Amino acid sequence: SEHDDALHDFGDVISSQKEINDLRSQLGRLQVECQHWKQAAASAEERLGPPQGASGCHGDGDEMVFLRLQLQELKGSLRVEREQHQREATALQTLHGEKLQAMAHRHRREMEEMQEQLQAHHTHSSDGLSVTHNMEEIDSLPEAQPKHEALEKY
Repeated sequence: SEHDDALHDFGDVISSQKEINDLRSQLGRLQVECQHWKQAAASAEERLGPPQGASGCHGDGDEMVFLRLQLQELKGSLRVEREQHQREATALQTLHGEKLQAMAHRHRREMEEMQEQLQAHHTHSSDGLSVTHNMEEIDSLPEAQPKHEALEKY
């Protein structure tokens, strides 16, 4: 009937109007996004200059090429920075390991020297003092204090 056709037509009009509104809204968002990327590209070009071989942005295709070149340059810079940081970290790890080895070697040498001093003191002692008393004497010597304190840390 005519009434049903009118309702159907009215429904189509409302549906079409809703679709038009959705498309307008999407167009507005895309325009804002496009403007954002244009500003980002212009800002990057101001800071870094145009990419090699580019004479500026004159159209959508040129902008895409410019942005792709800019992205490649930034990725390359990031890769170089990462490699540099990795080399620095490796150098620091190597240096740290060498210092730890030197400290361990010095610690062993000082321990051996102290044991030799203790042994020499013990064998040269003729007054019959106990080893415990001799150790207390060695610990009380001013030059033994820093070594003894350093050894307690380990």
